[in-house]
Amino acid sequence: MASCSRCGAPLRADAFACPVCGLSVGAAPAGAVAQEATAHRRRQRLVIVVAAVAVVAALAVWIFLLRGPATTGDEFLGTWKSVSMGSIGSATVSRSGDAFSVLLAATQSEQTATVPAHLDGKELVITPGDFSASSDTNAKRLGLALRLYAGDFRIALASVDPTHLLLKVTGTSPAGNSVDERNQLEKTGPSPSPS
Repeated sequence: MASCSRCGAPLRADAFACPVCGLSVGAAPAGAVAQEATAHRRRQRLVIVVAAVAVVAALAVWIFLLRGPATTGDEFLGTWKSVSMGSIGSATVSRSGDAFSVLLAATQSEQTATVPAHLDGKELVITPGDFSASSDTNAKRLGLALRLYAGDFRIALASVDPTHLLLKVTGTSPAGNSVDERNQLEKTGPSPSPS
């Protein structure tokens, strides 16, 4: 009877590994290696499929449950005046079809600007790109002033109740300071007629 060259344990004639130390002592049958490789690939595929399903499920939960239902935007329509001190004194939101526009009036000056806005979940949002896309010269000026104040800013209107909105200006100033201005707006007039 043959013995293992490493540990000296007795080996069966058909053994391809030592039963004590695991040293390879002969060639494994070709079919066994191929079967093990196939089984390994199947396990890898199964893990990848399960991981992909888990990612899709997590994304679906976030979109449909945690983020909440999207809005039609009707709650934003109308004229709103600031009830607290902030950089924006008033806002008039109108809609033509699916396109929203917001007439913003600054608190400290008579400057007004009309900019496009878009829905994002439950908020009506204005970004620097919206100011740039506006044909209103004052919008470009106000956009520049907001960039100096809050860098790559984001203005978001969120409905509090039928007569109040929360206007949030967030960003990071060019000096690196965090900007998180919150301003409550109160409804003072109905929705303007679409133009």
